[in-house]
Amino acid sequence: QRWDEMNSLLDVLRHRSSLRVQTDKTASSFELVDAEQSIQTAERAMDAMDVLSAEAGVAATDWEHRKTVLERMLVRPMWTYHSQQAQRLATIEARLDQTAEQAAESEAESTTTR
Repeated sequence: QRWDEMNSLLDVLRHRSSLRVQTDKTASSFELVDAEQSIQTAERAMDAMDVLSAEAGVAATDWEHRKTVLERMLVRPMWTYHSQQAQRLATIEARLDQTAEQAAESEAESTTTR
């Protein structure tokens, strides 16, 4: 039963991450952390399922195939999404830093011309 529950959890994570990857074009530190946690959850579930698969009566080859599919359809896309989020956040932070520097320079220039 535990194996089935984890398998269902991974299906929900896969569906959720698929929707997120297809629709999200925002940059958010929440999304970055959530992607990390989703990846960790998926990896922990698959590790536990490695141990439980024989007990659940799942053939080793069937589980290896399922795990390969989960890696390809869940974990790898989430790492890609995570990387995109990190890049988006870095770009925004760089723009904010540049804007702050320009504002400080402008303020310094206006102070010296008074």
